Amino acid sequence: MRPGIVWMGLLAACYTGSPAPVGQTPFPPPSAPVRKIAAPTNPNRVRIDLADEASLVAAGFEHNAGGTSRFANGRLEITTNSYEEWMQDEGFVQQAANGPWAVEARFAITTPCARGGTGVWIHDGMYFVRAAITDHELVLDRQRVEIGPTSQLRTYRFELADKQVTVLVDGKQVLQKPASEIAASVTLMFGVLGDGCTANSSTWDYIAYETTPGPGAFWPPRWDWHAGTKAQPLIDALHKQLPSLAIPQLDDRDVPCLAIFTLDGALRDVLPLAYDAQSTPNVATEFRRLPVMTNTHALGDADRTIRTWTEPQGGPYPCDPAPGTRCPPPVQPKPAAPVPAAAAVLRTAVWNASRWSLHPDYAERSTAMAAKVYADAIAAKLSGATEAVKRLQAKLSSLANHPKKCGL
Repeated sequence: MRPGIVWMGLLAACYTGSPAPVGQTPFPPPSAPVRKIAAPTNPNRVRIDLADEASLVAAGFEHNAGGTSRFANGRLEITTNSYEEWMQDEGFVQQAANGPWAVEARFAITTPCARGGTGVWIHDGMYFVRAAITDHELVLDRQRVEIGPTSQLRTYRFELADKQVTVLVDGKQVLQKPASEIAASVTLMFGVLGDGCTANSSTWDYIAYETTPGPGAFWPPRWDWHAGTKAQPLIDALHKQLPSLAIPQLDDRDVPCLAIFTLDGALRDVLPLAYDAQSTPNVATEFRRLPVMTNTHALGDADRTIRTWTEPQGGPYPCDPAPGTRCPPPVQPKPAAPVPAAAAVLRTAVWNASRWSLHPDYAERSTAMAAKVYADAIAAKLSGATEAVKRLQAKLSSLANHPKKCGL
């Protein structure tokens, strides 16, 4: 269980800006915010006061311009008829995967808009929070909550813990729901994020986030790997085929390495040995040159290469016989080279690996299939197979040191 949540008060500075432009709601004095400190013990706290662009850039934010961002009177004023976004791909997300996190922003909607265009997107690599603020509602994943007028500075806080998202407005909880994994990537974004009105404007005081100390973001990212995948099923799949393998004590962030090492070795080490054994070294070389199987791009390259060398090439040929003659029997298309048994197994393994991000079962299946390729090579006494298993063992043993990104 995580420690309890501690409350603190935060007194806002007074707003001394110029009168609102014609057509916009006059900007009222800010309400006194109540700021809540994150659940984790000794959290990493980052607060960016939006007084100037340099502060945002220094914090790792980039500007995706579709309107205007103007820094004045110690705040950021955003105006657009489409979108105007500030996004940080390096910072919050590198620590968010460690445990509970919170993101907080203080802003006001200065042009009335009943559509949810202004707000924050929080992608932590595992979960996706898309929150928007209208002129009187908070909208989270299409769920709408009445929160009263938003034309004055108000504090919006989004907390994630135990797979639940809790939303607080000015320190008061207004919504709690299960966190969504759909569309999760890795970024923290705020501003006008699309789907707004023909005119959108807002004034931002600060954005802040709090994360749990720890080793950092999950890798591979959520779109390539399901962070709910556990080590033991993968270890069991390996040991069923290769019981002599020694696997060290693993951290959660070592788990993807089991699947990557096993599949990658079967594809780029064992399968080429099978092609060498049948005297097709050009095919073996092509598989050895594949990139390491760490993401969907590499897996796509592997799938295309396997298809090239396992699917029949050519097809029915055109024939226009002379009168009174017949076309010769068609030649059945064949693969460009003999197909080792391991290639068919790995084609299915790669298909499963391309779905690692969808469910832990896919990693278990691909690992079991790749391990079988190793075991079958040993059983067939394929030249070089024993050395290939030793190379796999060396990679697995390296996980005792918990290398970042599997040491790749």
